[in-house]
Amino acid sequence: MTEPGVHLRWPADRFAWCVIDAPGVRRAGILPSAYLLDLAEEVPVNIDDLFAVAASIPGGRFVVCAALRSELASLDENVISLTPDSLPNGVFTANIAANIRDRAPGTPTDSNTATTTSPVPFTFDPTQFNFLIGEFEPRVYRRARQRRHTLAAALVLLAALIATSGLLRRAAHWKGVTEESRAAFAELIASSAPNGGEQALERELAQRRASARASGALATPPDAGVTLAQLLSAWPADVPSKPQSIVITPSGVRSLSSASAGQSVAVSVSVEGNPADFLKAFRTPAGWTMDEPRLNTAGAITRLSLTLRPSSKPATSAAVAPDKAHAPNASSTTSLSRVEGGTP
Repeated sequence: MTEPGVHLRWPADRFAWCVIDAPGVRRAGILPSAYLLDLAEEVPVNIDDLFAVAASIPGGRFVVCAALRSELASLDENVISLTPDSLPNGVFTANIAANIRDRAPGTPTDSNTATTTSPVPFTFDPTQFNFLIGEFEPRVYRRARQRRHTLAAALVLLAALIATSGLLRRAAHWKGVTEESRAAFAELIASSAPNGGEQALERELAQRRASARASGALATPPDAGVTLAQLLSAWPADVPSKPQSIVITPSGVRSLSSASAGQSVAVSVSVEGNPADFLKAFRTPAGWTMDEPRLNTAGAITRLSLTLRPSSKPATSAAVAPDKAHAPNASSTTSLSRVEGGTP
């Protein structure tokens, strides 16, 4: 029985050796499967019975060392490495050295002899050819790796359990907060609507919203009484006239505290004779301006169309007193019939 942890060395003649062109391969280890056919051309043994390892040398080549699988499988499990004790003697070693010298970059050569004039020192470590790798890896290494993987998996599982426990506790906490909120909400509903509970409160809210919408849709039209009072106070009572209509638009309604609200007031009046007397006697109410009047004459009757608009300048005269500014109705359009004496 071999002692545990033994590094075993075999003589070089127990292995099969060759040199293969392999540009781009730099790492020592198991021979890549793409080069097995090259190995089969160099050794007289079936390559299926061989296990080969390789190590690179300068010049885009590597040295291949192969051993029988049956011999490797029969090794004691306490052996942790198997390497050649040296490189093979003779022509093979000289061939490796020559390849290194010929392919080493920057090596000067003699053009007449085609040989190197400055030999490159040749050193090669046989311990690079370790056969107990891959499928022949020692059990002690395999078990150690399995233990490391198991420990890492256990740590990951422990971390996942801790995280899960924290998430569960947090979920339980927020669930309790939700239940408390629901209980407080139910208590508030019960105290606010003891007869019907939550549904009765929702019905009451829907009714109030509907009432608010209806109140907005059926808003009371603005009162035109103040504007009408101001207009009538400026009317020329000494000039005969026959008012046809006074139209106050909703935007033309004025309030006692506002002197610039509104847009227009349209007045239609018929005058006998010269209309200039009426226009001279008509006083524009304070805070208003009058557009150019329009006249339509038919015989001795002249129909005047007057348009009043709020003035952008502050009013210079006093507003109508409250006792004279009463509103006869809430309509924004007022028609006046004939008044005795021809005055409104």
